[in-house]
Amino acid sequence: MKWWMRERDQLIEQTLAFVEGVAAASPKRTDAAVSARIEPPRPVEPLKPAGPGCMASERAEIERRVANFRARQQKFQRERDEHYNAVFSKTRSSLGNPARP
Repeated sequence: MKWWMRERDQLIEQTLAFVEGVAAASPKRTDAAVSARIEPPRPVEPLKPAGPGCMASERAEIERRVANFRARQQKFQRERDEHYNAVFSKTRSSLGNPARP
């Protein structure tokens, strides 16, 4: 068995022993004690429907982010192409082969 599997199993055993020890040391709770401490639930406010202005601004934000992402990816692609061409030209010239047009 691999060493990390043994360590994992030992860690699991230690954790279970710790949890069992904590559970044994804590006082037992009764349902009456638990239910006495529970607060009544607070009313939840319903979500307001988004208006057309909100949807338009979110859509514009998404379009702006997508455009920025596309521009950044195109920049990275150009930089990769330039680097590839530079390295390829340097390699070809060092081997005595003429550079491609």
